[in-house]
Parts: sequence; C-alpha cells; structure tokens
Amino acid sequence: MTTYVPIVTEIGTLRGRDAVYLDSVAISDHQNTLTLCGEFNCSLASKPPRAKWQAYRVRFSGLLALQMIELDTWESLQEGRWTETSFDEVVDSSWLARMHGKASNKHRHFVFQTYDHVFEMICTSYELELKEARA
Repeated sequence: MTTYVPIVTEIGTLRGRDAVYLDSVAISDHQNTLTLCGEFNCSLASKPPRAKWQAYRVRFSGLLALQMIELDTWESLQEGRWTETSFDEVVDSSWLARMHGKASNKHRHFVFQTYDHVFEMICTSYELELKEARA
C-alpha cells in the first residue's frame, strides 16, 4: 500500500500550500539532476527558526522520471490519496514499480509541493541546502 512519509528538514516538516515558494527550476540532462530554489515560509514549519523566510536549494540526483503538474490539477488527480506534508517520500510507489528494469533498489519516489506546482521525481538521492534566512 502506498504511504507518504514526511521528509524532516532542519526546520522540521513543511505543511500547507503557502509553505514552499519556488523561484527557479534547473534540469541538467547530462548529470540527471533537478534543482529547485526558492524560499520556505518558516511559520508553516514544525521547527521554525526566528526568521520568517528561509532560502533553500534542493537537488534531486540520479533522475529517472519527473513530472510537474499545477497544484490544483495534481490534487484533483489524487483520488483521495494525500501527502502528509509539502515534501514527502512515496513508499511502495506504484509509479516506481512500473519502471521495471530501469529502476534499481537505490531509486526513490519523492513529492515536492510548491505554491503553484507539484514535482514528482524518481531519483536516487536528494540534497537540501538551507541558505540565508530573511526576516
């Protein structure tokens, strides 16, 4: 059965549509990476720092599959299945299972929800870097 497991960041889990703002998207084909940059709304984090906004960069490596869907459309396609937070790992993913011989046991399925878009990736790893906070 598919389960959504929250990713716990340095500022805890992020919940709500307003929790993640996206400023830029970069895909490197020859490195098989997706990099997303923006800001977290710290008032919607489970362990908020003193600053209201925290800049981030998250890089997904070993990218095998990627889909980006407008948030409201993505929600309408979920058929009652909901993520726990704005950044989750999908355990027992049917999408990952359909990758057959392309996916290895190192591949994982992640969902990263921003204010406007939802990114779903099958990749081998991610790295989240928190940058300068602003008041």
